[in-house]
Amino acid sequence: FKRLGIDVEFISLPNQRSLIFANDGIDDGNMARIKGLEKKYPNLIRVPEKIIDYEFVAYSLDTDISMDGWESLKPYEVAYISGWQIFETNVRDTKKRTQVRNPTQLFGLLQNKRADIILFEHWSGLYWNKRLNVGARLLRPPLATRALYMYLHKKHADLVPAVAQTLTDMKKDGTYQRIFYDKLAVLVE
Repeated sequence: FKRLGIDVEFISLPNQRSLIFANDGIDDGNMARIKGLEKKYPNLIRVPEKIIDYEFVAYSLDTDISMDGWESLKPYEVAYISGWQIFETNVRDTKKRTQVRNPTQLFGLLQNKRADIILFEHWSGLYWNKRLNVGARLLRPPLATRALYMYLHKKHADLVPAVAQTLTDMKKDGTYQRIFYDKLAVLVE
């Protein structure tokens, strides 16, 4: 948005509330969402250039656990943050399933051995794992990978082409990759 001369303020809200606020025009848009939300939230317009590919992954303290798809979760006590549709849809028939409200609670369950596996997004998980000093291991391969997009409220429909082009330009000139690695490289050090 800086390249477009637009000042932006990012506000962190719970998943569902952020979508409702954006759809109602209280907020101007929403970041990092899957394709197709415009069907459920008709006032949102998807910027067609993806922001990132999110890897939905598992973390564990147990070094013997390995992942090979959603079925791999069945024998374990699994936890994730409530409202993450990909997990609510795909996590079935596990030994135990726990939903929490935030990353601190999620990693706390793992640290206190009240869950065998927690589910999260790759980079955010690395951040919280490091911040809370949990020592969890990222399990590979990812359970799923999804392209995520930015959505703008329809009152900003005129900005959609310019935002998409700016994202494309940033990827072509290397700015996107520099920002990505400047912000995320510290998580793997």
